[in-house]
Amino acid sequence: MDKENVLKRAGEHIVALREMLPLDLKAEKVAGSKRKVELDVSGVDWQLLLVEGNVSTCTIPILKKKLRSIEGSILTGKKDDLVLRVEEYLQKEFGGKKAVKAE
Repeated sequence: MDKENVLKRAGEHIVALREMLPLDLKAEKVAGSKRKVELDVSGVDWQLLLVEGNVSTCTIPILKKKLRSIEGSILTGKKDDLVLRVEEYLQKEFGGKKAVKAE
């Protein structure tokens, strides 16, 4: 028996088993869980980077660490998108220089 047939056959048994279970034991589908906000432990002086306009010099992992410390932030996208999100947040946090997306 090849792998595909084994998986297909097992799948049929799983479906049959789920149908025999009482309603309260069936697994409910849950939408993706939200990630927890983490402390920014990057050691970066974000205020200085914002004032000097050097947020874009940070690496993607450092930018993502900062974004993980911001509730509701999105971690996906190109580096320019990450830089813009961090700059927008820093603008709100520290004031001063406005974030402008590089073209």
